[in-house]
Amino acid sequence: MPPLNTSTSFVSTAGSQTNSPQVENQVQDVEPTKFFFREKYARLGVKGNFMPLAAQPKNVDLGEWLAHQCMEQYRLVSALLACIQEMDANTGRPICNPISCPVMSAGRSHTYTWLNNEKVPIKVPASQYISLVQRWILGKLSDVKAFPIDNITGTGIASTYPSGGLNTTHSSTPIAMPSTTLNAPLSTLAGRDWIGKVAGFPENFLGDVKTCFRQIFRLYAHLYHSHWIDPFWHMTNGTNSNGWTDLNSCFVHYVSVGKLFGLLSDKDMEPMQPLIDIWIGNGSIPPDAANGSCSVTNPQKEWNLEWRKGSLPLGYATAQSNATHAPTNGVVKAQRPDGLATSPNGQDHMSQAQNGHRTTIPVATPGDEVAVLCGPLLNFRRLNYSQQEGGKWHGSVLIVTKPGRTRPELSIRPSEQGGQAPGEVRVVGALKLHEASDKTFWCFELEVPVQDIEARWEYALLHARSISPKAFNVPASNKSMRIMFHSCNGFSVGTDEEAWSGPALWNDVLREHEQKPFHVMIGGGDQIYNDGVRVDGPLREWADMAIPKRRRDHPFGGELQAECDLFYFENYCKWYSTEPFATANGQIPQINIWDDHDIIDGYGSYTDHFMRCPVFRGIGAIAYKYYCLFQHHVSPPASAQKTGAGANVEGAIDGPAPDPSYIMGSELGPYITRPSLSIYTQLGASIAFLGIDARTERTRHQINYPSTYSTIFDRVSSSLSSNPNIKHLIVLLGVPIAYPRLAWLEQIFTSPLIGPIRFLNKRFGIAGSFFNKFDGKPDLLDDLDDHYTARQHKHEHVHLAALGSFYSNPKQGLGKEKDHRYMANVISSAITNHPPPKAVADLLARRNKTHHLDHDTDETLIPMWDKDPGGVEKNSAFNKLTMPSRNYAIISESASGGEVNGVNGHADGNGDLPNGGQDGLKASTHAPTTERKAGGLDVTFRVEIDQHDAQGRTHGYGFSIPPLQM
Repeated sequence: MPPLNTSTSFVSTAGSQTNSPQVENQVQDVEPTKFFFREKYARLGVKGNFMPLAAQPKNVDLGEWLAHQCMEQYRLVSALLACIQEMDANTGRPICNPISCPVMSAGRSHTYTWLNNEKVPIKVPASQYISLVQRWILGKLSDVKAFPIDNITGTGIASTYPSGGLNTTHSSTPIAMPSTTLNAPLSTLAGRDWIGKVAGFPENFLGDVKTCFRQIFRLYAHLYHSHWIDPFWHMTNGTNSNGWTDLNSCFVHYVSVGKLFGLLSDKDMEPMQPLIDIWIGNGSIPPDAANGSCSVTNPQKEWNLEWRKGSLPLGYATAQSNATHAPTNGVVKAQRPDGLATSPNGQDHMSQAQNGHRTTIPVATPGDEVAVLCGPLLNFRRLNYSQQEGGKWHGSVLIVTKPGRTRPELSIRPSEQGGQAPGEVRVVGALKLHEASDKTFWCFELEVPVQDIEARWEYALLHARSISPKAFNVPASNKSMRIMFHSCNGFSVGTDEEAWSGPALWNDVLREHEQKPFHVMIGGGDQIYNDGVRVDGPLREWADMAIPKRRRDHPFGGELQAECDLFYFENYCKWYSTEPFATANGQIPQINIWDDHDIIDGYGSYTDHFMRCPVFRGIGAIAYKYYCLFQHHVSPPASAQKTGAGANVEGAIDGPAPDPSYIMGSELGPYITRPSLSIYTQLGASIAFLGIDARTERTRHQINYPSTYSTIFDRVSSSLSSNPNIKHLIVLLGVPIAYPRLAWLEQIFTSPLIGPIRFLNKRFGIAGSFFNKFDGKPDLLDDLDDHYTARQHKHEHVHLAALGSFYSNPKQGLGKEKDHRYMANVISSAITNHPPPKAVADLLARRNKTHHLDHDTDETLIPMWDKDPGGVEKNSAFNKLTMPSRNYAIISESASGGEVNGVNGHADGNGDLPNGGQDGLKASTHAPTTERKAGGLDVTFRVEIDQHDAQGRTHGYGFSIPPLQM
């Protein structure tokens, strides 16, 4: 055997650690005996004999036993690999990374390659090789045809998932495999025998087992040769057991099984042969295993494995209970792995199609508990329909925890329905989205079937027992979702929050949800207000600078970056943990699109030279990171994951979208150098949803790039044309598209008349609150610039006409039912922030008129508010157009026709609308109606009655949108 040279990581670590084993007689370019090849360091964390964990029990089919061993060995090595895959808080990289381990090796003399799609062996970094191996093995173990284990049902497990090659498109997504030889006719299989045939395993089963074992050996060999010092030598659990002794315990268990059943060749074991020889010599590897005898023994009777008290090796707690208890009826109850793999970029990954692999709930011990900082937050992603599998609901749950060794798990099951007992429990492993020294973001990807009846699903966090179980509802396959819509969910700087009873309207949301569940909760922007970063946060000193040029040139240095990163993180945790909003977060699935307050007030609408300053670009990157994590449950671009991503660092956009429901911009934003994230998804049987990211690409002169509009329109057009069941398209924009024109006010704010007042403001502080502290412009101007009807965005207003809120000119003689231009614009704001004064509402109402978009299309505001909510005066008597009171909206499909729409079917609200509109008969035929028609949409505004009511009671105003008759 050629000499085994010292690995790079060994050399770099051995000389720098004063408490490491001392190198003896070291000569340049001549490798001394590896520490783990010395008998001194070959001891185990357990004592006794490993035969009970390796030997085949009586009355258990050999195929069943080998399947159990594959799963058990994969589970153990995955726990060890996690030690080198976790992110190092100091370097921002895992211990095993492309820099430390540029190739997959076991010393200098053994390098492992991977076959690409052209079957050409290529060298890849060890972290990528390990990721590919884990995914390949997991795919095999998850294939119910290759590993047909009796106690695992098919629920939630797709057919088969191999790893795919290095260049496989969307390689993180499992790919269906062809059928195995088990599907061959019985006449073909008759007369042949193989291991596992009686138990239903395919003919190539033993070959798959050997391949799994050979690849697991390579993983162990790399752990020893490249990472024995770092991290295993330095790991200790405070007992007689250490990281390296735990590594030895797992490896001797694995080798005992491999040699006992002849699953490993001598050439396979070559890189670790000296250590194996030590264990054979001292009896750690039992003689029967070393000789490959495959003897069938009764481990309960003939063997006794003693575990040292308080010294269970890493990952061995369930190994003992799984393997040493007597089987029931001669069947091994093997468990599938928990679905954990690692994606090529080093992030943990759990494929959605692999959910539910475990059907038993482990008992969490106090040491398994995770410290939850925020969550759970429930999101909806998409619905998939296929003739073979029916409908699938896809969503996710996010929690943020303090860093720790425990990987959280979540149990999910259908709740009791129609007198039937609750359904089978499935356990879902967590995906690590992001980790820093003080926090870890975990995401559970959920997939549940869409049934013929509405279903309620219960979920619980297994390692956070202080958090009560939650539940959510999935509509029946032939029904559309009941939608709750809100925006402006926070308070502007300086608002007296107690005077407005906090986020009180969320109490009303929960009451409505309890009466008739919402299936999705759409956030239209400003789900959180981060404006405090400039008032009582780390940007206060910067914002107080008197000279705008000093603010523009101020660097966004490391300390300021870190402080801003901490501010945004803590503000998210605080707000998303605030009741009753927090309760809604855990049981109503969300879809969110952001707006300026999710970053900072007016972001994107200030002058270009100011928006490009280092501070504004820096906080934009930080806000984008936490927006992706908290509101979308996706990993931000790699360059945005570091604390306080720099203003000039661009995010990669060459990868696939994080979920099929996303429409990613092809160009980076001008100030937030990240791709925009718009959303297209289906909300039940007949409603589609489009949410446009109108902030990432925003400037004073554009809202989105032309290329982004083209991408969005192409996606929507192709999706609608391929799905004739869609009757309604709901389009979400951060600001209204049909709105009174205030060009005259914009002209005043930008005219020379403002110049003297601005000068007095700078010199003497006159009209201090009238001007913002960023670019010295009138504070209201950024709000005016935000609207699609602002003159800077007028061109885009025309471009969005097909998706706006318009109707055919009355001279066309088309009623709403036959008007293909008719689109209602539901403006609901704000659910938490204080409303504008009555005078502002009246101003908007007075400025409303019928606008002629073109020769055939008109737009206007329609009279809606025939009375004040609860009899409490909100408006001037003439104003039937705008309502200055906190509110949210409910949208659902009309189930029947001919009824009067009160409050989405509730009898306690008032939905009557005045006959006619602002312009009398010209608008009356296009005003909302209270008559419900099957297949239409029912819309309800829930308007706050009294701001001092902590229960947030509301009054309902309802109307219906009829279906289009072609």
